[in-house]
Amino acid sequence: MDTVSILKIDGDMIESVCTLLAPLSGLPAFVKPADRVLIKPNLNDTDLVTNIDLTDALITLLKEYGVSRIAMGEATFGSAGMTDALFRKSGYAELAERHGIPLYNFNRSQAVAVPVKDPLITDTLHIAREALEADAIINLPVMKVHYATKATLAMKNLKGLLVGEEKPRFHDIGLNEAIADLNRTIKPTLNIIDATTCMERMGPKGGDLVRLGLLLAGDSVAHIDSAGARIMGYDPHEIKHLALYAERQGIDLTAINTVGENIGAAAYPLKKIDLDNAIPPHIRVHARGACSACMNDLILSCSFLAGDGAPIDIYMGAGWETIPPDAVAFGNCAARSCAGRCVKGCPPVPFLLKKVLGQK
Repeated sequence: MDTVSILKIDGDMIESVCTLLAPLSGLPAFVKPADRVLIKPNLNDTDLVTNIDLTDALITLLKEYGVSRIAMGEATFGSAGMTDALFRKSGYAELAERHGIPLYNFNRSQAVAVPVKDPLITDTLHIAREALEADAIINLPVMKVHYATKATLAMKNLKGLLVGEEKPRFHDIGLNEAIADLNRTIKPTLNIIDATTCMERMGPKGGDLVRLGLLLAGDSVAHIDSAGARIMGYDPHEIKHLALYAERQGIDLTAINTVGENIGAAAYPLKKIDLDNAIPPHIRVHARGACSACMNDLILSCSFLAGDGAPIDIYMGAGWETIPPDAVAFGNCAARSCAGRCVKGCPPVPFLLKKVLGQK
């Protein structure tokens, strides 16, 4: 279905979700009462996560419809312990407990090797077992700008279904191509983009928050991401993983049937990340499989540095046999191969790079 429902929220969240889904024939068009339903929010940082009121309303509506097997799940950056901490800090651990549903930490899940048909970049994906066992996946991304992919919407949010080293591997082999392969392999039943509050200027963390008060819904990741990109001020073809997916699937990104709010009226061009000026010219970055958390924190770290200086080589990611003694390892993965200066953390605290470089 190429239809995307767009709603400006006004009042109660349960009523808003019902209004959003009504033009799409409501929840019965996407799930059955006997289904095992997995809700995939975006919980990758406490700066901005999927609106907990939206998730709460969705769970309530699923229960009212008769769905009894409901779960949530996410794999954030870093360790399983860090994921647990984000679950608590975001309020999602309490939400799951209140509703009596599982909250899966996919960083602890069994990784199942799933073949990719006619791949762009990888012939196998390692997906959390619980995601593959679900009859229906409801994808709840947050609208944000992103340092590596320009935008993070429905397609990119599925990266949270990956286990262990699969996330950094995506950055190593080709992030946009890998995201396209993931979405051609795992298809959510329903996508609801949370644009109630969005992130601009920096992302997926550390940016400025902008309240748009919007929700978008649809079953096609290509069409909902195309609508979301336009609202953010992008031509959808600028979002490389979206363009690659649409080309391989034979989808026309201009052919969107919207109901509710008009894209033009809802549009709010978000401030984009200026990578050309984000990292000072005297800093040379060597990244091998570095995840978005470390890359994002390096950009933030550079914003605290004082002016220009002597050339500095910064190494990131895993797989380095040795790192030159006069270089700096940024993040725990690179620190394993470093005998010299290290900025440890998963990801590091942004102020630490300035301290390691001896700046006050």
